[in-house]
Amino acid sequence: HPDVVAAAVPVGGLLPDPLLPDKLPSDPPPIVALHGTEDRTVAYDRARRTVEHLSRMGWPARLESFPGVGHTIPKPMHRAWRTTLRALLESTAGDP
Repeated sequence: HPDVVAAAVPVGGLLPDPLLPDKLPSDPPPIVALHGTEDRTVAYDRARRTVEHLSRMGWPARLESFPGVGHTIPKPMHRAWRTTLRALLESTAGDP
């Protein structure tokens, strides 16, 4: 919902296949996904495929990988989340 979401920073998540968009909104919000490569709860490969699908469509989406990390949020990932969120908030100031 780009009309109400200016950016997203999901951690250890994915979009199930039935929810993957099939068309690009006119002004898609940036997505920076953070995911551990050893996540056994939400498989890293599923998150990677989600971001690849969005990127192929032209969505400003990227995946920041954390080697050796499972379904947890260690300090380096938490710092990356805060830094990324802060940068996105500053770049989208005034947006919904």
